[in-house]
Amino acid sequence: MPGYIVVQLVGATLAALFLHAVLKVTSLYGSNYPAHGLSGGAALWMEIILTMGLVSVILGTASGAQNVGILGAFGVGSYIALAGLWASPLSGASMNPARTFGPDLVATNFTDFWVYAVGPIAGAVLAVEQRAGTKRITIAMPPGQGLPLRTGDSIAVSGVCLTALDIEPTRFRADLAAETVARTSLSLLEPGSTVNLELPTPAGAPLGGHVVQGHVDATGILVSLEPVNADWWLTVAIPESVSRYMVEKGSIAIEGISLTIARWDPSTQQVHVAIIPHTYARTNLNTLKPGQPVNIEADVLIKYMEQRALQPHFELTLEYLIANGY
Repeated sequence: MPGYIVVQLVGATLAALFLHAVLKVTSLYGSNYPAHGLSGGAALWMEIILTMGLVSVILGTASGAQNVGILGAFGVGSYIALAGLWASPLSGASMNPARTFGPDLVATNFTDFWVYAVGPIAGAVLAVEQRAGTKRITIAMPPGQGLPLRTGDSIAVSGVCLTALDIEPTRFRADLAAETVARTSLSLLEPGSTVNLELPTPAGAPLGGHVVQGHVDATGILVSLEPVNADWWLTVAIPESVSRYMVEKGSIAIEGISLTIARWDPSTQQVHVAIIPHTYARTNLNTLKPGQPVNIEADVLIKYMEQRALQPHFELTLEYLIANGY
């Protein structure tokens, strides 16, 4: 990490400690997330004020020098902490991790650390609320990657199709039905968990992978995820209820990720999948540990083939066409 960023972190932490000790002020939500009820116009003005203030601090401390320097960095870090503690919980503006981590460290609020650690298609669980017969989860979207969601839209969360509710610029909520809790790995979510996020593919858009519906069949168990040269080798134990749909070089969705089965071992009921660095870095695979459950969705085309094969033999005849109005 560059020394300038380290000094910013130290300055932000010291300023946050000072504010907490003298004024009893701490971070309210974590400096990435706006408070409820703040209008878009108010957030815009707050962003302008924070940006102009930060620029003025940088220009002032850099005056007559080739760069900001150590003392200037402490000044910038202090301003960052002040803005993060007082203004950013309102506006969610200026998502600088140097500004975020100092105040959050003092407030023992580590939610934002997860948000910065994951890639742009992974989200972080902020809260899990128990309700009668169900759960409501709150998920933070990646910084600067707000998804174009509207209330009622579908969104896949680690391979589970959910309905987006109470949408804000940096987060949304979704309800988990009893069937979802019973059948998927979402039952084990807790604050800080990392989840994969994906919007539906619009009609007419290119289909880059196989058809993934967001209808999880069962959960498998992650056996191992080992580095092999530049790639990763994923092994998952598949439950017997979906093992008949596993085909070598066929498709499978694991945690909502469209993948190709590199090897299927019927004797151990395990699939082996090659994971490229891009997928490993930008999904929740890099946070999972052996023994954890993962959502499994078999290829729906194989299911259709099985259903058709189990039906009585059908022969298309002229008489059938006439009888059915063709």
